[in-house]
Amino acid sequence: MPEINIGEAATAGLRMMGRQPLAVLCWGLLMALYVGVLFLLFGGGIAAAISSIVATGGGQPAPAQILALIGAGFGFFFFLFVGGQMLALVFRAAAIRAELEPEASAFAYMRFGGQELWVLGASLVFWLVLFAANVVMAIPIGIISIATVAGSVASAAHDGAPAMAGTFAAMSGVRIIGQLIVTGVSIWLWLRLCLGIVMTFKEQQFRLFESWSATRGHVWRMFLTMLIVGLIEFAVGLVMFIIASITAGVTIAAIAQDPRTFFSQPPTVWLGAMTPLLVVGLIWIVVSTSTSNALAWGAVARMWRQLHPDSDVAKTFV
Repeated sequence: MPEINIGEAATAGLRMMGRQPLAVLCWGLLMALYVGVLFLLFGGGIAAAISSIVATGGGQPAPAQILALIGAGFGFFFFLFVGGQMLALVFRAAAIRAELEPEASAFAYMRFGGQELWVLGASLVFWLVLFAANVVMAIPIGIISIATVAGSVASAAHDGAPAMAGTFAAMSGVRIIGQLIVTGVSIWLWLRLCLGIVMTFKEQQFRLFESWSATRGHVWRMFLTMLIVGLIEFAVGLVMFIIASITAGVTIAAIAQDPRTFFSQPPTVWLGAMTPLLVVGLIWIVVSTSTSNALAWGAVARMWRQLHPDSDVAKTFV
């Protein structure tokens, strides 16, 4: 019976980055370029709105000033979310393609065709299932919490503050245990359904729920595989967080000396002072986008290959 090799699957993304470093880097560069373009489009409006509000000298900003800031900020985050999700879909499919079809390396494995559209549909259903499961689990936890609050109020009225403190401690325990249950079930569902994304990509048909039977008996090894992947991603993120924190500290220290004077300068001046922080942010986007897609979806695709060794044999004789 095919089995998952934890070490091989967990390091599939690392080997992918070793085989095709430029392709993987392109994913992060494309995301950073997109964010940079959005910043150029909306950053000036946001900066101008902030400058006009600061220029009021602490007075009440005009509604037009507030609306200008909200409009520019909303436009930035709207296009960041929509465009970012579409690019994430392309990168997810590219990582799967790099693992399953390493010979299809043109355009850094990126496409936007039938396979990506199938992955888009499967991904939407995937996250809807996880969202619905979280809502269903949140209902009884909320009911128990409300009942605990009611009990604490009644206890306080009868026995005083010590009883209320004990009841609130119990309520906190209920909330923590409930959150752990929700997190555990969400992880379990993710593991049971994740291979469906790869199957949908491979067969260009909706195969999300076929993952349920494919992962039966393999969840524990899948969990250990993704735990290792998560630890690698955490290590990379920690390094970037330290670099970003140091850069942010230096930038904020310069601003904190006299914030009003700083933001009263022309936007080009204070945006220039924040350039190092923006550059570090873009580098973080490049690193996180590239590594997270290669590590996570490379591992998922490798686990699918391990459970379907016949697919590699069939490809050899094509």
